[in-house]
Amino acid sequence: MCLRGIRDSGDDGLDPEYLAALLNSRLLSWVLKRYSRAWRGGWFAARNGNLARLPIVLAPQTQQSLIVRLYRACIQGTGAVGSANADLDREIASRVLATAVVDFDAAVEELYALSPRESAARNRSWGRLTWESASGVAIQSIRTPARRRQDDH
Repeated sequence: MCLRGIRDSGDDGLDPEYLAALLNSRLLSWVLKRYSRAWRGGWFAARNGNLARLPIVLAPQTQQSLIVRLYRACIQGTGAVGSANADLDREIASRVLATAVVDFDAAVEELYALSPRESAARNRSWGRLTWESASGVAIQSIRTPARRRQDDH
């Protein structure tokens, strides 16, 4: 399997859904954003070379399963928010989603053995994660400080 610069021969025990979960985690999104070219509006270009530089932890199957389960809870929560018709239902689903995102991000940070200090530094420079529903409604907004490149000075 080749996923945009990240190659998986299939014989290393790496579950493709686990890889997708890591790539959608706040931590690896933050790392990728630091490697990538910034665009207006907080967007960034994820190129093959940048994806290939990402540190992918080959975790034991039990940890991979946990990450995938928490990732699926985020996806399910996003769908629940998007399909909620009443404001109260949307509010409840948003809170459940927010909890799922916190749990997912905490598991990924534990997998990468981030210290509380490293986690706090990453949180200050990144902002909050945005999960969008199928209808495109942003659940939480990202406020990312503009990052200057060395060559822009």
